[in-house]
Amino acid sequence: MMNMSSDSIHMIKQNNPPPCNTATISFNQIKVQENIVLSRKEYVTIINYSLDFFAVLIDDKFAVMNESALELFGESSKEGVIGQSILAYIHEDFQDSYIEQTRHLQLLGNRKVLKDYVINRADNRSIYVDLFIRMIECDGAKAIEVMMRDVTLKKNMENDITGSELRYRKLVDNLEDFIGIVDIKGKCMYINKAGSIMLGGTKPSELIGQTICAYFHEDYQDACKRRIRKAILDKEPYPKVEKILITKTGKWKIAEVLSYPIEFNGQTACQFIIRDITKRKNAERQLESAKIKYERLIESSTNGIAIIQDNQCKFVNEAARNLFEAKTKEQLLGKGFYKTLDDEFNQDCKKLIESGGVTSKSERILTTLAGKELHTEVIVISTTFEERPAIQLIIRDVTEQKQAQHLMVQAEKMNIVGQLAAGIAHEIRNPLTSLKGFVQLFRSGTMINDEFLDIMEAELERIDIISSEFLSLAKPGTQRFAPTNLLDILEDVVALLDTEAFKYSVTIQKKFRFNEIVVFGLETQLKQVFINLIKNAIEGMPEGGIIEVKANIVQEEVQVSIKDQGVGMTKSQLVRLGEPFYTTKEKGTGLGLMVSYSIVKNHKGKIEVKSKPKKGTTFTVMLPLHTSTIED
Repeated sequence: MMNMSSDSIHMIKQNNPPPCNTATISFNQIKVQENIVLSRKEYVTIINYSLDFFAVLIDDKFAVMNESALELFGESSKEGVIGQSILAYIHEDFQDSYIEQTRHLQLLGNRKVLKDYVINRADNRSIYVDLFIRMIECDGAKAIEVMMRDVTLKKNMENDITGSELRYRKLVDNLEDFIGIVDIKGKCMYINKAGSIMLGGTKPSELIGQTICAYFHEDYQDACKRRIRKAILDKEPYPKVEKILITKTGKWKIAEVLSYPIEFNGQTACQFIIRDITKRKNAERQLESAKIKYERLIESSTNGIAIIQDNQCKFVNEAARNLFEAKTKEQLLGKGFYKTLDDEFNQDCKKLIESGGVTSKSERILTTLAGKELHTEVIVISTTFEERPAIQLIIRDVTEQKQAQHLMVQAEKMNIVGQLAAGIAHEIRNPLTSLKGFVQLFRSGTMINDEFLDIMEAELERIDIISSEFLSLAKPGTQRFAPTNLLDILEDVVALLDTEAFKYSVTIQKKFRFNEIVVFGLETQLKQVFINLIKNAIEGMPEGGIIEVKANIVQEEVQVSIKDQGVGMTKSQLVRLGEPFYTTKEKGTGLGLMVSYSIVKNHKGKIEVKSKPKKGTTFTVMLPLHTSTIED
């Protein structure tokens, strides 16, 4: 209750007091202090000016109360309150406390403050109040003056704050990072469980009161103390630093340290947030070591390695520099790269950037800075460079290998030419003998007629066909792939080998379902494949028989099968087919099939073989169908 002087009481008396309905409990005078005695009317006039709850209790019953008291209780009139016990409004959990406090007040006098009591209002709402009570006299008898203040809002705020603090404490206690609070001397006032474990303790209470700076490496202890003082005195956070912590067991840890000022238990303190980054640092060192090893491996690789991003060359190793005939890496870095590649490969690279993954090894023709064409094998890998999508090319120069392979193909071709030469000479000699006979007839006087001329013309055409096929097989031919009718190739090969087949009593049957089947390839090399396969089939049938040559299209793939009725092969022989110098023939070189496999692979195709001893063998050559066939 506020203290009032005699002057202030006199001033209130001079004004017109608000009307006041008082009571059924009567008294005439109130002695509020030793030297201040008021009449009932004077007292009521004073308290009615107060915005706080004021009331007088006689025997714990309301004798006087102001309008503010009525409003706080949620009552509409004083008549229903005067004469009631105050306990009717105090929550039952606080009634015993109130009775005990008022008993002490009556015995000892003076005044008491009863905080955070709960009052039950007439509208069934509960509110928090602080009660200020003191002993006074009414007509010489003891009474209690009560003042109440509604502290519900403050109490709710305190509860919210307390709840927030509890949630914050729970959060901090369960963080994996070290959270510690120290005073200006660096002594630990609070530390969470993770902080205790980080320093080698078993529970936080062990570290309370200890100096936190003692756990840092000696090179940082003085700086740690300055950091604490700066946070507390200047109220400024300190930037993050990396320092070494030494645990109770002497173990060293690399830590990331952050500190800033904080209010704790009514004083400014310094809060440390420390993260153990030992594993991360070790991983970074290992990563850096691996990066150095990787860079050395890349630079020492004999394969060219390049990273392409946004059509710009971002990295090349030394082998790639040499491969593209650049004097320095700068001649390639930052330059457009796709111009050295063919259009199909460009599209493949761009798709790979979008989809990710790794392409299988493919053969590509690249162009050096000097304009020289290179035959290469390339693997494309989706990667990232400076945190953006890119592709990595692994390039192997196979130009010399291709040249050697070409020479080997030519050598095998000449071997076939040599083997066929005798048969072809015999094939040409027969029509020549016929022509010679007709010439002799004409010289003897026989008349020339159309029948003789037709026979002679047919024999000459036969010689022309055989010699043309023989020459086309022997000459090097172009190395550029082009659309080629595969059926024409098979017709030519069968025509060329008919004589050879006749010698072995073998008949070659052709079974073609289409008039034209176009593939993309080298005509002379494809002829060489089918000559090898059909010739092998002929030689594998010493007792004669039939060879079926079929050509078909299955799901945009050309399939040519050559089936004989020969001696066949065992499983162990099948496994070794295509190995250099492996042959099942007496006078074979073992290169024919190897070359055939290589040619078909270069045409993006494959060869499958099925064979059983004494039941014959079937070779199936599968090649991609050219689009022109589909369009037709």
